Amino acid sequence: MFTNTKDGLRPGVTDYEVNQAANLVECLSDDLYPNEKRLLFDAVREAKRLSEERNLLQDPDFQEINGENGWTASTGIEVVEGDALFKGRYLRLPGARQIDTETYPTYLYQKIDEGVLKPYTRYRLRGFVGRSQGLEIYTIRHQTNRIVKNVPDNLLPDASPGNAGDGINRCSEQKYINSRLEGEKGLPNGSRSAEAHEFSLPIDIGEIDYNENAGVWVGFKITDPEGYATLGNLELVEEGPLSGDALERLQREEQQWKIQMTKRREETDRKYMIAKQAVDRLYADYQDQQLNPNVEITDITAAQNVIQSIPYVYNDAFPGLPGMNYTKFTELTDRLQQAWSLYDQRNAIPNGDFRNELSNWNTTAGVNVQQLNGTSVLVIPNWDAQVSQQFTVQPNQRYLLRVTARKEGIGNGFVSIRDGGNQTETLTFSASDYDTNGVYNIQASNTNGYNTNNAYDTQVSNTNGYDTNTVYNTNGYNTNGVYNDQTGYITKTAEFIPHTNQVWIEMSETEGTFYIESVELIVDVE
Repeated sequence: MFTNTKDGLRPGVTDYEVNQAANLVECLSDDLYPNEKRLLFDAVREAKRLSEERNLLQDPDFQEINGENGWTASTGIEVVEGDALFKGRYLRLPGARQIDTETYPTYLYQKIDEGVLKPYTRYRLRGFVGRSQGLEIYTIRHQTNRIVKNVPDNLLPDASPGNAGDGINRCSEQKYINSRLEGEKGLPNGSRSAEAHEFSLPIDIGEIDYNENAGVWVGFKITDPEGYATLGNLELVEEGPLSGDALERLQREEQQWKIQMTKRREETDRKYMIAKQAVDRLYADYQDQQLNPNVEITDITAAQNVIQSIPYVYNDAFPGLPGMNYTKFTELTDRLQQAWSLYDQRNAIPNGDFRNELSNWNTTAGVNVQQLNGTSVLVIPNWDAQVSQQFTVQPNQRYLLRVTARKEGIGNGFVSIRDGGNQTETLTFSASDYDTNGVYNIQASNTNGYNTNNAYDTQVSNTNGYDTNTVYNTNGYNTNGVYNDQTGYITKTAEFIPHTNQVWIEMSETEGTFYIESVELIVDVE
């Protein structure tokens, strides 16, 4: 196991082999070979120390899965104490979870930071699989290396004798295990064979970039619900410096990677700026503490759509593993979440955007909430259906009732608000609000003294993305219903000053189908 100088392990010696050597030493008789056994134990302990010292993986013994450092894992993975195959702790991975129609892979991964790696050096991920079906093993840097292991459960005799203490009789089983493993060395591709119990996967490191900190990711995944695996003795070890053809090949690959990264960064910059501008326009201040008064739910969902278009957020192999744009993406999603929070606080009508389905609303049979173009939409399907809600407001406060909706078919759709004194305002929607040329009629609602020219440009957004030429007018509210998102929705507004602290909002239609995207009652800021 040792080098000639006895101060290091030979490169081909694995951590699993060190553990198996310890098993063999334990089988020596204390009575017949007491001194030899003691000396061999000292040697194998030193070999284990050297094995742990060269291993770049954190927490190789699985002491703290999903801790601050080390392994990140899905639920259901078990840490198991040693048995006939594994002297130390090992993992038992179940198949992928199925919930309804969704399949959630079993996964385990860890990052080795750039700072512990050497330039132009080959490293090797090694380990031992007791048995597996559909186990995918990855090393990821600029490129992804992957092997799949379908390892039979064939290392132990069918009737394995156990001892009275712990059910494990390694002394009687070790020779059988060693002979089977020796036979695997003749398999095609050796440890890369799908059926080999030991595995070895190389990864070459080129230039070191501490700022980018790409590092190395190692990972294990099972995507089949019928899959399974037991594995342990995981190690990432330095194999040696690159030279010759291997070095030249890596240098060519790195040049190609740099070209690819330049293109990716250019694509990222374009899409990030569009998304950032969309989020910036939601706010009236630089601290993201106040929404622009003219912001509607469609503006927030439009910003959400362009944020989702940012590429390279997660790794392709492991959806939870952060990609090159993860930080940018989370920065904007956090700001967007703040916008949603401020929107909810501003709207006096609970669940006015129907993101919580029909919560807070009183409905008759047939009324439902559907996901249309990524937005929760209330659907009133016929003339005898009704939707209503009672909620609390500030009496004698000037509010603006703002409704974004679409009417299909003949008849009208109505959204009415009234207070305890039966003071009522009603917004009426019809299919004629949107003419056959794709332009909204602008004689839809009472202007209530607002400037009818203070409207959104009719190209604000569409279901395919975000128009960077959008022009927002922040001087006032759109009271003419001029809003075109090319889906037939129109936003109408009405001023309402309640004289009681309890108000009621009711929605209905006379015929056809009425789609309501959002209902807002917000304090009117002149």
